[in-house]
Amino acid sequence: MSSTAFAKVGAGPRVPNTRCPSAPRQCSSSARYLHSGTVSRPAAVINVWNKIGTSIQGHLDNISGSLQPYLLAVGAKKSMIESYYIVIDKHALPCKTSTSLACVDELFKAHFVFGTRYCQELTNVYTFLQTTVYDIDVENTKVNPRVAELRARMLK
Repeated sequence: MSSTAFAKVGAGPRVPNTRCPSAPRQCSSSARYLHSGTVSRPAAVINVWNKIGTSIQGHLDNISGSLQPYLLAVGAKKSMIESYYIVIDKHALPCKTSTSLACVDELFKAHFVFGTRYCQELTNVYTFLQTTVYDIDVENTKVNPRVAELRARMLK
């Protein structure tokens, strides 16, 4: 991995999942950074940036343990992303679209397809998307009061 590629990624041990017990995962709460191919403590964000010419397989080989699904963005600069991949269990799945918003949509849907739990740090973001944008399981999903307030304001 290039020394110019800095990013946070979500990671952590597998734990029971209430939605799909066949592939449970949840991330831990401390920070994880990628730099020059080294990985330190775990954290949660949605995407990682990789410079063009950097081996995607090299990035995948440097992953230790089970990770939450996250986006791997590839481009010459962070402001010039050319392609996105959803990374899960040391596999990079190319996103069908090239816009960041559409790729976040694919990432959200990957949580349901692969039966993963939301990272604790991103639970409010994903719960907001689930209940407000996608209108999935609204009555049975426990939401943070701030998410409920924002949702109520948006749906007025």
